[in-house]
Amino acid sequence: MRRTDRPSAAVLAACLLIAAAGVASAATHRIDLNRSSISFSVPYDFMIVGQVEGRFHRFSGEADFVAGDVEHSSVDVEIETASVDTNLEARDLGLRGEHFFAAESFPTIRFKSRRIERQDDGLVMIGDLTLRGVTRESRIPFRLLEFGETLMVLGETKLARLDYGMEWPLPSPDIVIGDRVTVRLSLTLAPLTED
Repeated sequence: MRRTDRPSAAVLAACLLIAAAGVASAATHRIDLNRSSISFSVPYDFMIVGQVEGRFHRFSGEADFVAGDVEHSSVDVEIETASVDTNLEARDLGLRGEHFFAAESFPTIRFKSRRIERQDDGLVMIGDLTLRGVTRESRIPFRLLEFGETLMVLGETKLARLDYGMEWPLPSPDIVIGDRVTVRLSLTLAPLTED
């Protein structure tokens, strides 16, 4: 009987099953707006030192979550710039204007992850942040909590508003607005269900 180096059909099938078992499938989750928040703070100095606190009311996004292999997951979030709210209408109108978010020309801010890495005892999303038509790499350290199939992402990062062309001609040299903006995420994501 002649020997052959070709593996049998049974061996090939077994190899395929083993390979398939090692590949986790991604489940799509969508942000639950009613249980999520995206907020920010900016330091200022005008007679007193303080900070402006704000948030966005309208945003959406999805995550393709790979259970047990979060590094191969991905996130895509869009924020409506016109929904900015700092609890002062005059200031909000200014933020929607051309010197800051330019909401009419750039109605959304978008973050799309390229990869997720482990960092110390947490995780970090690394991706492209597009604001006012400018795209830069952004790193967002975060914690991931799992409640059954529901996910919670808690993250915080800093960005430089001047990097995105957000400059305001100050009416007085006594007014100082910080360049570094702290952004905080508290996102609850629920799995999509088929209709």
